Amino acid sequence: MEQLPYRKDSAGPRNILVTSLRKAALAAAITFGLMSSSASFGATKLEVVVFGDSLLDAGTYSPVAEAKFGGGRFTTNPGLNFTQKVARSFGSELKPAFVGGFGLPLTPAGGQNYAQGGARVTMQPGIDHAAAGTPNADFAEETTIPVKDQVAEFLKAHKRFSPDQLILINGGANDVFFQLAAAQAAGTAAAQQDAIKAIT
Repeated sequence: MEQLPYRKDSAGPRNILVTSLRKAALAAAITFGLMSSSASFGATKLEVVVFGDSLLDAGTYSPVAEAKFGGGRFTTNPGLNFTQKVARSFGSELKPAFVGGFGLPLTPAGGQNYAQGGARVTMQPGIDHAAAGTPNADFAEETTIPVKDQVAEFLKAHKRFSPDQLILINGGANDVFFQLAAAQAAGTAAAQQDAIKAIT
């Protein structure tokens, strides 16, 4: 019996994965890229609650940033960032939970976006927080409340999460930046190893 020559199957796992990723990217582009910023997904209404760093911050520093830099968000100005677009798609407006920093103490703003630019996951100071010993260091520059404390602040005010909420959370990049900056400032191999341990 004659054997057929081996032919690599074009529908292998890698090609299936690539095809699936392309379809998902196309669906996302159609869903989010082409819809109006005020579009809603229909009957599903969810309250969006956000915790994280500058990638999700909807304007914590806006009172000063709008006057000095022409916008209140890190990633998009003057438009909405993606957390605000997600909230709109589920029928709600997303505003900062607190505003302040850069010389102004944090004050409640009534929103559900607790994310703050410069925030680390569990530790303070974050990126661009005032140095220890600076007068009013907690709000002299960026306030950088850690993500863990943002969640605690939400739970203190609301007691729990509810089934009609969509929770968006991110963090960690500023911890990497902080550790690498510390290692670079120390300039020793031991400091670099400590930074790698802290990051991983």
